[in-house]
Amino acid sequence: MTLEIERFEGAVMAVNSYLIHAPEGIVVVDGQLTVSDATALRDRITATGKPLVAMVVTHPHPDHYAGAKIVAGDSVPIYATAAVAEVIRRDDAEKDAIVGPMMGEEWPTTRRFPDHQGEDGSTLHLAGLDLTVEDAGPGESHADSRWKIGDDWFTGDLVCHDVHAYLADGHFQRWLESLDRLLSEIDGETRLHVGHGEPTDRGAVTGQRAYISAFVDAVTANSTLDPDERAAAVVETMDRLVDDDRLRFLMELSIEPVAERLSAATKQDLGS
Repeated sequence: MTLEIERFEGAVMAVNSYLIHAPEGIVVVDGQLTVSDATALRDRITATGKPLVAMVVTHPHPDHYAGAKIVAGDSVPIYATAAVAEVIRRDDAEKDAIVGPMMGEEWPTTRRFPDHQGEDGSTLHLAGLDLTVEDAGPGESHADSRWKIGDDWFTGDLVCHDVHAYLADGHFQRWLESLDRLLSEIDGETRLHVGHGEPTDRGAVTGQRAYISAFVDAVTANSTLDPDERAAAVVETMDRLVDDDRLRFLMELSIEPVAERLSAATKQDLGS
């Protein structure tokens, strides 16, 4: 069976959702950030003429779950790993306080959280398809996961393709390790349906790894500069690595948190 997977990219923020056209309806992966993008995603699902059977949330950043209620309503089950669901519930009030004022009327004021759990390594039968879920641990976010159907893998932001990335959660070393595990498990037939950017292949995993290393190196190399100078130097370095600058702000938001984490690690090493 050839699996039809439709990519939906938000217009307000360039974040991906995926419509998996399953035998018994639609399974949607990730739920958009804003009111207008989530509404457009819901309308796209309606236009298929198929019922929305389930939603999957790959990780706990609000651009992937905030619009879930608009998309899925009150009754469609929302699946995530226990770790993803826990972090969403734990951090949502903080995200509301930070992201809400940034987005204004585009921020969904009522949000649904995952209410069905995918156990690590388990296979869920959704809408006539078998989806296997794997807990990837902290990496791009505090809790990443991977969902797969045969050669089609949904990675969330564990892998992004030719776009800037968010590193402010600070798990860059574990992110690199997670990417190494991913590289060891996939082959040339694997299709990666990523959180940002075009669907891609294993080459993007190597590219993501290089991006993370370049970012950490750039922050480290400019650690003695004041924040504005450091930001300018890091942005100049990172802009050479990607062609799409729509998500540059995510990288820019990451510079000082990563600088602080690296400084704290250095001080700890010196004191040990």
